[in-house]
Amino acid sequence: MSPARQRGVNRASTEREKAPRRPPPSSEPLRLRVLGGFEAHRGGDHTVVFSAKKPAALLCYLAFHAGVAQPRDVLATLLWEDRAQEQARGSLRQALTALRKILPDGALHAGADHVTLAPAAVVVDALALRADVAAGVLDSAAAAYGGDLLAGFHIDAAPFEEWLRGQRELLRQEALGALAALLDRQRAADASEAAQRTGAEADARTQNSFSTVLRCRRDFGRR
Repeated sequence: MSPARQRGVNRASTEREKAPRRPPPSSEPLRLRVLGGFEAHRGGDHTVVFSAKKPAALLCYLAFHAGVAQPRDVLATLLWEDRAQEQARGSLRQALTALRKILPDGALHAGADHVTLAPAAVVVDALALRADVAAGVLDSAAAAYGGDLLAGFHIDAAPFEEWLRGQRELLRQEALGALAALLDRQRAADASEAAQRTGAEADARTQNSFSTVLRCRRDFGRR
């Protein structure tokens, strides 16, 4: 090999070594904050930005049904009901491709007819709240409620919006129940300052819905 060619090979090799290497796909779960808005984080505090809302909506829906196979036709209708079936399924494929780029390897199983998200692939604050309520961990459940499910998040898809309204109301009632139970526990323990703080914080996070619930409970108790 001539000296000039050897210098070219060496220079190319050096440039390859200096070029930034693409990091391997993270095995850490994607963390979703869906109470009070929508945010996605991966690998510490790295914020995941979605180029469109419907892949984000699809991820939320799959996360709430993690581990359960969802029919492709149902998902396509959920988000693209205004399109012909084949076009809707094509849009679903594009959204799934976008999700694969941000989820851990193997997290998303997409067969010919069904799509399944692995439960370990995502950590969702709303689902953590539900787990805390079920386990009776009221302090954690009360602190986790940062507002309505996907507050301010809207897409032009009536089936998804209908599902969202139902889940939003369920989570609100679960959070209010946990807050009321925590307040009762604090009052029973004569922890008046903690009870006042819990009530004030609860009203701030629920837009005064908490005070309304307490008044209804008191009125019911007088009957």
